[in-house]
Amino acid sequence: MARTPFPLNPKYLMQNLRDGFDAAKARTGHEGGLIALSAGGLILAFFLLALLAPLALNAPGFVSYGAGVLVLVLVLASTGAGAIALWRLMAQGAREGGGVLVQPTSIVNESAIQAALSDAEDAGLRALGPREVQDAMTGRMQGFAMAALQSGAHVFLVIRLKEAVPLSLIFAPKAAPWPFALPADGALTPIPTPGGVEGLAWATDRDPALPWSVRLGPALTMSAAGGEAPFLSLRAKALVLRWDRGDVGTAALIGRELCLALAKA
Repeated sequence: MARTPFPLNPKYLMQNLRDGFDAAKARTGHEGGLIALSAGGLILAFFLLALLAPLALNAPGFVSYGAGVLVLVLVLASTGAGAIALWRLMAQGAREGGGVLVQPTSIVNESAIQAALSDAEDAGLRALGPREVQDAMTGRMQGFAMAALQSGAHVFLVIRLKEAVPLSLIFAPKAAPWPFALPADGALTPIPTPGGVEGLAWATDRDPALPWSVRLGPALTMSAAGGEAPFLSLRAKALVLRWDRGDVGTAALIGRELCLALAKA
């Protein structure tokens, strides 16, 4: 799943650009004018220096001196404006983040992380033991609570369903053995794999499991195209996926596709 290719939809690209500009504007606040003034002043100073230097060589001494003073004053004023803007931004960051200007990039909720790890353990996709998490993102998509996290050597994606499903469905890529003990939910029957991805799939109730396999297919196909199809477990109110390599960001993108598919069900 490492670096799964994601469709470059112009709509989402433009939205991301707008969000980025809005975030930058909100972050700089009233200091944006000072930053622009500082940058413009420095550019003007270098432009004047390049323009006046050849003329000053043949001009009288007081003219050369005056041109040099003008450029120096412009550089000092621009640098001062930039320093003031930077100091104000640092002070603002200290007030907002307890002295930390750069905030962590992951979006995390500790209770959601613990619930996701518990679901992964119940599904037999994670061993019981210390719950160490190296990276995580949590949030909601289409009304579904979602958590993507890296714990040890594995990346997990857990989506909480709005209602419990009356069946259990599991998928093992390339017929790999299930990592840990299977939940005792009943006898398993083979079913077609989601999206025709290479592997094996089983369900405790074949007929209602087939529509679920269709819904899950496109996201698993996307993941497989990126290099690795995940283990998958659907039971009760938890949809759990596990990759043996990859990253949290890519898992979150797969999660987005799954939430969109579930919302249409």
